[in-house]
Amino acid sequence: MTLLKQNEWLSINDMIFSIYKTSDLKKMRKHFLESLQLLVPYDSALFDFSVKSKNNYLFFDPISINIPIEYLKNYYEYYQHIDYTRWIHFQPNSVIYRDTDLLNNKQRESTEYFKEWMCPTNSYFAGGTTIVQDGHLLGTVTVFRSEEHKNLSEKDLFILNILNSHLSNRLFQVFPQGIKNSIVKTKESDDPIEEYHLTNREWEIIELVMDGFSNQEISDILFISATTVKKHLSNIFKKLNVNSRTQLIKVIHLND
Repeated sequence: MTLLKQNEWLSINDMIFSIYKTSDLKKMRKHFLESLQLLVPYDSALFDFSVKSKNNYLFFDPISINIPIEYLKNYYEYYQHIDYTRWIHFQPNSVIYRDTDLLNNKQRESTEYFKEWMCPTNSYFAGGTTIVQDGHLLGTVTVFRSEEHKNLSEKDLFILNILNSHLSNRLFQVFPQGIKNSIVKTKESDDPIEEYHLTNREWEIIELVMDGFSNQEISDILFISATTVKKHLSNIFKKLNVNSRTQLIKVIHLND
């Protein structure tokens, strides 16, 4: 049994109180990461949300500590798709983990994700938790440590496990059907993609437009700038020969 000191339990209780009582989820997540560092020391960390598509998860709206913005952007645009911990996102229950329990060091060090994203951010060890409730993956908390520091301990995992149950409950209260779970859908047919020569990114944006997301919301979900969203929409309009979102939606519905 893992034993915690009284001051550690008091810190955990304060964090639990903040999880439930802080209405602004950005502030809640920022406070969570800042407080967590005192209990589970780390060099950098992030706390993001997850949107479910048909066969995949998109992670967005991260709150991060000590991760350069360019690396954060690169992670959500590319490296999240080749992250060697990605398979745990498809588990039906929350997973509290150390990445060294998933792959040994030799295997980790040989991956593109480790060599091109973790190493440049001075991250050697990683761990954290998936936030799952009622089968819905709502987000993740990930902490990173440099090679000079020790790996996460059993005590660290024990603390994360206690806190994760409350994060899962809190986010489930706000998002009982998953975070916008009903609005990010994947079409059964690829016909419009082939017919109009759409890229995968353009199709992602079309899906979100059809579900009523604004340019800024699409920007947040896909972790690209609002200007980039506008450029994609301009290209989409040209390819489909439409002049508005309403016309775009009608054309896509004709292909349903």
